[in-house]
Amino acid sequence: NVRLGSLSNEVKAPVALSLPDGESITLEPLIRSQYRLGLKDFDPCTILLNNDLAAGVPGILEELHEQYLLPPLHASWRTRRKSNHAKAYEEIAKRFAKMLGMDHWLINPAHAICNGVGPDGGGLDELKTQADAVLTKIRRKYKEYGIQEKPFVVIKPDDGSSAAGIWAVRDAKELDDLASRIRQVAPRTEAGQGGGPLMVQEGVLTHERINDAVAEPVVYMMATTACMPSAARKTTSTPPVPAFCPWPSSRAPTCPSPA
Repeated sequence: NVRLGSLSNEVKAPVALSLPDGESITLEPLIRSQYRLGLKDFDPCTILLNNDLAAGVPGILEELHEQYLLPPLHASWRTRRKSNHAKAYEEIAKRFAKMLGMDHWLINPAHAICNGVGPDGGGLDELKTQADAVLTKIRRKYKEYGIQEKPFVVIKPDDGSSAAGIWAVRDAKELDDLASRIRQVAPRTEAGQGGGPLMVQEGVLTHERINDAVAEPVVYMMATTACMPSAARKTTSTPPVPAFCPWPSSRAPTCPSPA
């Protein structure tokens, strides 16, 4: 049996939500006992979270020692780091590439981590050094594979829950002009000071377009069915607009053109 509970404090009683196909789902308020979480007349063995917990872990989810919580709290964006994901992926990419006798760079963008930029500008030199090092690696690979494009790197907070900015640069010298903006929105350390870790990641070029906007192909798996937005529009004025096209994983996709 599956029922839907809500972490929202505004849900005080069951709320029915209508779906586009004419059916409906019901959200119910959570009921917490000493070590368990459930709903009225419903005591589940497993709780499946549909919340990345970027805003923090609510107390109602802590110390649930008698139930499975999936994903576990330590996998929330509050504690996750992009660098940990990149390191784990790099190990897998290298093994996979070795099996196929290929260069792992073809499926694994280069990256580096630095301490970030503090309020007084401290750390900017380290950031520039790391950015230049990654750009140098990319230029070498572009030359090796005959890629006639100008490489760039993307600089972002390593903290997964940070809402700080993301910057793209093609030359480490550009960071001098961006320094003040980076200091203003850089993630804070636990002590409340600026200079939270930053990730320097290789920018990956794309030729996918929806009209004049850059597009990002994405594939989601839902059980045995793959649901692929033919492209997610990337513009400065509108959020991504997916055009979903589900198909069984055993068949090749044929996606309609997005409206």
